[in-house]
Amino acid sequence: MKRATQWMVGLVASALAALALPAVAESQPLQPPNQAKPHSTITVRIEGLRDDQGTVYVSHFDNKKAFGDNKDAVISGQARPANRAAVVVLDNVAPGR
Repeated sequence: MKRATQWMVGLVASALAALALPAVAESQPLQPPNQAKPHSTITVRIEGLRDDQGTVYVSHFDNKKAFGDNKDAVISGQARPANRAAVVVLDNVAPGR
């Protein structure tokens, strides 16, 4: 009788563990293996311009040297001013370090 009880307890424990595994697996987000890396949007609003003439340029750099040389921007954008303000939107910016 003791052996049958131990066997039954083992069977019940195994069944409970098997039922718990799918719940643990479902609690973690599933991602396809080839999923694209996340990207962000940077919005720059510049106010108080002297007038609405010209174009406002915005560049985003990922290191000091590129910024100092004013070349090799990660992403750039431009906007024409209106009402002495300009909004430049940089889309698909990779996350920083």
